[in-house]
Amino acid sequence: MFDILIQNGAVVDGTGFEGVQADIAVAGDRIAAIGSLQRAEARERIDAAGKIVCPGFVDTHNHADARPHYGVRVIPHADNLIRQGITTTIAGHCGGASYPIDKVFIEVEALRFHSNFALLVGYPSVKAMARPGKPPGNPTDEETVEIQKLLRKSMEAGAVGMSTGPIGQPQSIWSTQEFIEASKVVAEYDGVYDSHIRDEGEWGRHIEAIEEVVAISREAGVSAQISHIKLWGRKAWGDADRVMQILNDANRQGCRVNCDQYPYHGGYRGVSGLLFALQKDYTKEQLFGDKKDAALEEIRYQFHQLGGSQNVILCPYDGDPELNGKTIRQVAEAHGQSEEECAWELCKKGNLSACWLAMREEDVRAFMRCPHVMVGTDGHLREPNDGHCHPRNYGTYPRLLGRYVRDEKVLSLPQAVHKMTQQPAEKYGIKRRGVLKEGCFADIVVFDPETIIDHATWFEPHQYCTGIEHVLVNGRFAVRDGQTTDERPGRVLRRGG
Repeated sequence: MFDILIQNGAVVDGTGFEGVQADIAVAGDRIAAIGSLQRAEARERIDAAGKIVCPGFVDTHNHADARPHYGVRVIPHADNLIRQGITTTIAGHCGGASYPIDKVFIEVEALRFHSNFALLVGYPSVKAMARPGKPPGNPTDEETVEIQKLLRKSMEAGAVGMSTGPIGQPQSIWSTQEFIEASKVVAEYDGVYDSHIRDEGEWGRHIEAIEEVVAISREAGVSAQISHIKLWGRKAWGDADRVMQILNDANRQGCRVNCDQYPYHGGYRGVSGLLFALQKDYTKEQLFGDKKDAALEEIRYQFHQLGGSQNVILCPYDGDPELNGKTIRQVAEAHGQSEEECAWELCKKGNLSACWLAMREEDVRAFMRCPHVMVGTDGHLREPNDGHCHPRNYGTYPRLLGRYVRDEKVLSLPQAVHKMTQQPAEKYGIKRRGVLKEGCFADIVVFDPETIIDHATWFEPHQYCTGIEHVLVNGRFAVRDGQTTDERPGRVLRRGG
């Protein structure tokens, strides 16, 4: 007798092929059988007639390890992820991963996370351990050896790769060569070099930044991932074809270079990102002191790139009612300030993030079609109505399936599911997940292709999706009839396991 039998659904197995009518039987934590199983006996039956049955979604880019805000330590139920159908969360991106790896894994196991949990090791943490007390700069040969030693320890502990986040930083702080030397260790374990690149378009050096990742992949022999691929700001808009040609050429030449993407035309980062370009020339004290004029000029330039300060929506960590969900333009008008002066004061305030409507929809769609691009939220764990946030935290996967697949046909359903399941699982070495096959772990999503859609918006982000009816993680219901269960079936997924 099987534990669960999902019957009459259209099975889209994650491989990219068209769906077939079939039943799926689950025994314990595995898929036990797929086929015509109408006469099989089971303890529970789910009638999936008219529904799609597919592998659980693998979130290639998540910040679920974040501390102290919006991470697994404070929100282990992960409702906003699991109700999107995310059954595996890959955390530790942009160089900000928690450290040490083995300690994080022990914490997550004790918390009983709703989703499966994999983790990258953050290169900045390892570098800091190898150079205690030293100012930012390139490591010496001796320090490089120590960095490699610490990376081996992290990979042995189960990290699926290494992340970096050199955005806005010069070679004198984070050099290409040091990333190559570190990535050689990651390559020994068939891990992934994952990077929030130096420039996503803000200063017009995005092509150079993407080529840097290709060079690291080539020189280190490492599989590489460009985080949340985008073209940020007017200077970069329209360059999607150039970027995809670089990706195509790199992969044709034997490099394994991919990207992840969330289906939105806005990103999320600290408001102080307005001054990234000046960090190499001035200290924080100077930018908020005698170099204020330079700071205001850079802010004016960034607002031009974005199309205006109304495209920056504030997301304060402390839930400040004066700022929560307001645009910089609205705050400036309320205070009778210029937009630049208001933004400068907000940067000075610190600990303040925002949604930045900085991309062009045509570029978002172009990357979506690229075979080297997967799906990821770049999200955090969130509680309903706790401050303001990016809508991707609630809507990434249903948005892609509802808006871009069903309504606008940017991708076919099998293509989209492949980008959400098998492709990222194989990229990060997550075994026996991401596909529906006998013997694989029973991470399964059942959704209604006619009703699935996101409801989270830029100004009302805390809205759950509709259309995802059931989510199984390791053979147990994490979501049933659209609601999160009391089960906590997620597991820590160590590299190679």
